[in-house]
Amino acid sequence: MKELSIVAICIDPDLPIFERFISSVKQYTLCDYELIIVDNAGENIETSAQLKQNSDKYIRLDNRISVGAAWNKGINEAEGNYILVTNDDVVVSRNWFEQMREVFTSYPETGMVVPVMNYSLLEQTHIGDVFHIDEACPIKITPFKQFVWGAFMLFKKESFSKVNNFSEDFDIAGGEDIDMCFKLFEEKLDIYVDHRVFIYHEWGSTGVRILGDKRRKELYKENFRKFKQKWIKYTYDW
Repeated sequence: MKELSIVAICIDPDLPIFERFISSVKQYTLCDYELIIVDNAGENIETSAQLKQNSDKYIRLDNRISVGAAWNKGINEAEGNYILVTNDDVVVSRNWFEQMREVFTSYPETGMVVPVMNYSLLEQTHIGDVFHIDEACPIKITPFKQFVWGAFMLFKKESFSKVNNFSEDFDIAGGEDIDMCFKLFEEKLDIYVDHRVFIYHEWGSTGVRILGDKRRKELYKENFRKFKQKWIKYTYDW
């Protein structure tokens, strides 16, 4: 069994950005891992060939599905004790996995750990404030009051059996990540931001290219409406 499975969705990625992602994973992921790439109905044959060549497991979808559904395809094939669910437009840093894994061993009720990325901590955690930032300790976000964007999320494999994987109710442009936060909270599992780990994220490199900025914003707005309605008992005053 692998220590870690990395699951990434790709849709005809910008190859230099994708190659940067692959290079950083190879350089800075030092455990026994597998890279699972879900090709979400990409149309470029050459790009798809690159995805297959650079993956340990390659899942080709003939019809484009939601992000949550595509991630679930990869999760179901994952063999690792830990599963990283990520975008293909990130750059990982030295010791990222060792440090984020340490949060799970230090706090047994951990359901998900995320890093700090290239936008402010308050942007990452959204609703509410963050207090008592201690460099030696990760930040536990407030259940049902805060959530995190899903560009880079580390889980233990058994967490997915508790929450039945990602919701597939949201359209292609987001919603499944913040819904996952609330699903974990309902199972009494905590979410931590490990600010010892920095991950660079090329924000919007896929969504804007595939959907266009206007359509992407429309879908984000609709998915957020669906999320609030689903969790109305917690979001009625948002």
